[in-house]
Amino acid sequence: MLKYQKYYLYILAVDIKKVKKMSRKLKIKRQLIEEANRRLLGEQNEKLSDDYINKLQRDIQGLVAVEVKPGDTIYDIVKNSRKDGGINLLDFEPELNDHIVDPDKIYPGDVLFFMADPTGMGFSTDEEVDEFMRQEKGID
Repeated sequence: MLKYQKYYLYILAVDIKKVKKMSRKLKIKRQLIEEANRRLLGEQNEKLSDDYINKLQRDIQGLVAVEVKPGDTIYDIVKNSRKDGGINLLDFEPELNDHIVDPDKIYPGDVLFFMADPTGMGFSTDEEVDEFMRQEKGID
């Protein structure tokens, strides 16, 4: 009788390990499904029409619209804009992007607005640009 009890305990221990491994996989699956549901049910960033984007770019001089691609982060978009003599984008400004619910959660297809550095000097904030312009004009 004792021999069979050890065998059953061994099988039970193996089954418990399998269950724990499966529960980790199920937890990951559940998280993925919950994220997909949030996105499907509208808990995502507001989509902007092309007409609205074009109107904003016409009305605000120096405004640049950037469409998010898979794998993009705001930091990468700004950093990559400063390479290879491209348009130097200023840091992310939440006031320009009130359609973005959480700047840490951007999705492919979202449109982000940045101001371009009009000086081409590599400034990262509009305050730096304003200070430079005041110094250029001799205004304190």
